Amino acid sequence: MSPTLDHALALAAQGFHVFPLRPGQVKPAHVGWQNEATNDPDAIRALWTRDFNIGISTSHGLLVVDVDLKDGRNGYSSLLAIELAGKELPPTRQHATRSGGRHLFYRVHRPVKQGVDVLGPGLDIRSKGGYVVAPGSRFENGEYTVDNDRPIAPAPQWLIDACGVADESPPQASTKLDGIDPARAGARAVAYLDSLEPVSEGARNDAAFRVAAQIKDFGLDAPDCEAVMLEHWKCEPMLDELAVTIGSVYRNAKSPQGSAAPEAVFGPVAEVPAEPGKEPHYRILSVADVLRRPRPTWLVRGLLPQRGMAVIYGAPGSGKSFLALDVCAAIARGEPWGGQRVKPGPVVYVGLEGELAPRLAAYLTHHELKDVPGLRVIDRQPVNFLHERHQHIQRLIEDLKAHGPVSLVVIDTLNRAMPGGNENASEDMGRAIACAAAISAQLHCLCALVHHSGKDASAGARGHSSLLGAADAELEVSRSPDGHTRYVRATKVKEGEDGMQYSFHLESVDLGATSEHDPDAEPHERDASCVVADLQPADMRPGQKARSWTPPRQLVYDALRTVLAGTWGDENAPPACSVDAWQTAYFASAPLPEETDPKEQRKARDTRRKTFDRARDWLAAEKLVLTVRRKGAILYELGATE
Repeated sequence: MSPTLDHALALAAQGFHVFPLRPGQVKPAHVGWQNEATNDPDAIRALWTRDFNIGISTSHGLLVVDVDLKDGRNGYSSLLAIELAGKELPPTRQHATRSGGRHLFYRVHRPVKQGVDVLGPGLDIRSKGGYVVAPGSRFENGEYTVDNDRPIAPAPQWLIDACGVADESPPQASTKLDGIDPARAGARAVAYLDSLEPVSEGARNDAAFRVAAQIKDFGLDAPDCEAVMLEHWKCEPMLDELAVTIGSVYRNAKSPQGSAAPEAVFGPVAEVPAEPGKEPHYRILSVADVLRRPRPTWLVRGLLPQRGMAVIYGAPGSGKSFLALDVCAAIARGEPWGGQRVKPGPVVYVGLEGELAPRLAAYLTHHELKDVPGLRVIDRQPVNFLHERHQHIQRLIEDLKAHGPVSLVVIDTLNRAMPGGNENASEDMGRAIACAAAISAQLHCLCALVHHSGKDASAGARGHSSLLGAADAELEVSRSPDGHTRYVRATKVKEGEDGMQYSFHLESVDLGATSEHDPDAEPHERDASCVVADLQPADMRPGQKARSWTPPRQLVYDALRTVLAGTWGDENAPPACSVDAWQTAYFASAPLPEETDPKEQRKARDTRRKTFDRARDWLAAEKLVLTVRRKGAILYELGATE
């Protein structure tokens, strides 16, 4: 059972109406969360398909005073001002927020209006159409807890009067123009939201109204407007009363829904009748016809398109298969990849070389999962792109269609899918490209080919140049000279920006004793595999981007400078030291927490060692630290200035 499900059920037993938030976030997991909120245990169990965070709906007889401490607002000072003015907030149930604030719960017979700074700076109100994050929700930077579990007190009349009673009349739909293409409207809304700058607290309400009004003018209905804003609007934290704001926009709109759609701007295009008895060979489109088509959308924003063919290539041992599997799992789980949003969907990984079971086990262990429901695999079953009349591929497509919709099909590797073929021959490579195109066209998905680089890695993927020409996206996977850090770079993105680069590591994951499945194994033998870890935007070449200093990198760099400050260099050489001396100095500056559990002690030591290795690799890549050989020993000295 999910740990957060236990908390959700406990809150429901106390009368709260709960619903799922996205794991690790404050955003609702589903559109229509207002109707999902419930205190029925069976309904809650059915909703909790993942380890969701928990939201408490405040529409069910609640008035919550949100005491906030962000953006220079001090809700506690405002509370003191209320008390000095002779008004009293009765003692009641309180929840502590992760930022040091409080949620004060009160009962009301009728919901009140929500708002920001309603009772003073830092005193927001949550009631009809709103929600608050509940204790038991998990975040990287803190937690929500029950600070006082006394019974919820009735709201005093002065508080209800200060908020005002909410309008409970059903929203009136705005006038909607006919002939608006919803797919086109949705694509325009996504592109518009992606172009906006992030919005933070203090400006969210006004911004939400403007953004919702624009999306309404694109032609989306109110529920679709809420869905696309929850998914794509860069607002942190997400506005609690977003649905209420959107309802107000659509209810009070002066312009009809869809007034900014191309169909409204350009009007209908008259079709020219074809010559009797003669079918036109080419369909001639107007600008309006083209604009009605949905714009290309992303499977991984800025990196992988939703349709077409992609190539993920690298030298043997670069980690390209592990990276491809990590991308697949992220899309199947609907989790951001490298900080980029993904479009969740089913994924099929066709593994033609290597053992998939250990890699999948390592991924699940590393991410503390039991399964990735949206990920399916075809393991060690031959696929032949060069088979006459593409019979293998047609059978693969038919089997995948029977299994259901799919968003991504990965073929790992292209070489194994071309048995006996010549990758440098245009004819063989053309057949392979045609097979990938057929998979994409018939399944309406992206087909990604995992491939090798040539002998000269700088020349790109191995084989005929038609592969690069046909690819809609190409990702290059490489590793640093010392082998510790690996990189993935977008060398081609047809509808995006080339050159995006990320760094990552392959972290070894212990999978248990080998003797559990091999009776001939020695007692000390252990199984292990690798998983992608620390995926993050990589520092670019000098002049492109400022160095990305992090606290661990700074500590490791300062440790080296401390050691070298007490070291005398040769007459013609600067001071240098061994890696052991450098590491010892870093360990002294980053002591381990006191742990009584030996297992936790080992884990902390291992984490600290890996942190040192990664920071050292980054410093070397930035040429802030140089490796030198003196008298047969490898030493480290300071390089370029900061």
